Amino acid sequence: MISAKGLVLALLLLGLSGQTYALQPEKWLEEFSESLRKLYQSSIKTMWDYETDLTDANQEKMVEAELQLMDFQKRAVENATKLFNISDITNATTKRAFVFITNIGTSASTDTKKLEKIANIVASMGKVYSSAKVKLNNKDVPLQPYGLTSIMAKSRDYMELQNVWKSWRDVSGKVIRKDFIDWIKLSNEAIKDGKSISGYDDLGQFWRSVYGPDLKKDVEKLLKQIMPLYKLFHAYVRRKLKAKYGQEHFPSSGTIPAHLLGNMWAQEWNNIKDIVLPTNLSFDVTDTLQQRNYTAEQMFKLSEGFFKSLGLKAMTKTFWEKSILTKIPDKTMVCHASAWDFFKKDDYRIKMCTEITMEDLIVIHHEMGHIQYYQQYADQPIYFREGANPGFHEAVGDTLALSVSTPEHLKKIGLLKNFIQSKESSINFLMMGALEKLVFLPYSYIVDTYRWKLFSGEIPVSEYNEAWWDMRCQYQGLSAPVSRTEEDFDPGSKMHIANAIPYIRYFVSHIIQFQFHEALCKAAHFTGELHKCDIYNSTEAGEKMEAMLKLGSSLPWPEALHQVTGSSKIDATPMLNYFKPLEDWLKNEMKNEDINWKCPKKSQISRMISYLTKELLDPLSLG
Repeated sequence: MISAKGLVLALLLLGLSGQTYALQPEKWLEEFSESLRKLYQSSIKTMWDYETDLTDANQEKMVEAELQLMDFQKRAVENATKLFNISDITNATTKRAFVFITNIGTSASTDTKKLEKIANIVASMGKVYSSAKVKLNNKDVPLQPYGLTSIMAKSRDYMELQNVWKSWRDVSGKVIRKDFIDWIKLSNEAIKDGKSISGYDDLGQFWRSVYGPDLKKDVEKLLKQIMPLYKLFHAYVRRKLKAKYGQEHFPSSGTIPAHLLGNMWAQEWNNIKDIVLPTNLSFDVTDTLQQRNYTAEQMFKLSEGFFKSLGLKAMTKTFWEKSILTKIPDKTMVCHASAWDFFKKDDYRIKMCTEITMEDLIVIHHEMGHIQYYQQYADQPIYFREGANPGFHEAVGDTLALSVSTPEHLKKIGLLKNFIQSKESSINFLMMGALEKLVFLPYSYIVDTYRWKLFSGEIPVSEYNEAWWDMRCQYQGLSAPVSRTEEDFDPGSKMHIANAIPYIRYFVSHIIQFQFHEALCKAAHFTGELHKCDIYNSTEAGEKMEAMLKLGSSLPWPEALHQVTGSSKIDATPMLNYFKPLEDWLKNEMKNEDINWKCPKKSQISRMISYLTKELLDPLSLG
């Protein structure tokens, strides 16, 4: 960790006279960057130590480093705004750098005790999530690896699934409810404390700022674009599940009980493919991986091979030495997969409790996509060492996974035998893709639009859980399998909510990865239906991707998107083109069935009336 003396020296460095820097904002940026790099290194090291060993001592070190970083950012912004009028800077890149540097959110608050409390609350919520266990058959069962998520994926016992679903929420979301409410309140206060610097009224505004002013409108439009296909698919899956579990388990509203979809959060439904696929053709190579005794490292090497085939970078020596690819025995750690940039030469790592499954093979490609991005933009100034927007970072590995998961590619690398291309195989393959990609979009839309409403006050504390299920019904067509109350806090059973991590990036990534895929397939000279494209071994596709990755966040994201796709707009059309054969099949299959569901409306209307009344009356308040 950087010493207190080192921090003071760094701040003194940035506090040199305005006369020194008046005509040299680039010089100021250079010295700022070096100080920031050292603080990043310190902060990330303590985060890594904590997430790989969840002890109180490691938490204390992590929070201390985080507070030092926030203090540095705040003082640097104060210094920069005194020295320079950003609107007068003529160099576009330099101006963009200062806009980035001054957009610091809660760090702009001068209340250090409040910031420390926020950091400790987030660490505490994350620790509850990562260490929680459920007692089943006299055993304490964790979420993962090979724990509750595996039961949700594999069990076909209605009551067992219901019990595991409820029990996980009892030991996670329900436990962090009070902390979460405090976090919302304190984070909004911190944002308002620093409004003179940041200009934000609530945390949601800050979270959305990296995407531009039209994010709300854009994601709503994109969701509407895919909802007709989603509703068709939802109705088809509902019919299959009713046949499996019995009509008596399904509400008359037409919603699907959320515990029946093979995933703890019903965000992806690919684990119920055995129930919903129209034929027995499956392209899940889990059995092959396990029968051949694949190790986690071999799965990572397989993923690295795909990147290298495109002419992209191999993983570094340090990556293989310091990454954690399987759970550390006898330690409580964060098992959720993550990729890390330590801002040191060649030090990039992945932390993952890998299971030998096809699902985790795809996750590995996703995480390795982050590492590839880190490596490609490593020569950018530190303030541009980010994705063009957060959704870009999530999309890189997933774009390649669209090729990796094709039957032809799996056959090519020896994981799938006796595959013959046919209409039936295409429908099964696309259905597997829809179970993973299509159904994720309404969920990923909800997670942040829900939190934006908490930040703005549109949803009161007394309705946090009710509002969550209202939105899950409205957009996903799902319902809770057991009665829920406001003592529960079901959103908090999700890692990103417990750890205060923005989520709309995943919605964006699930749209743009199909735009990237379409563009890279053209670069690879592929002709044919988009879902059959495999860009493996195409250096032309690799060069196109590499050029965008090297930019980091140095250009506005629409320009980075245009560089790959020829369009500066996020658009779901390539995704719909990809799934067009499945859509045609579903329209024929479901032509005589009601594809709708119903949701309670009263609570939504009363909530909006209460919110609007509050907004109108607050300015009239006398005290």
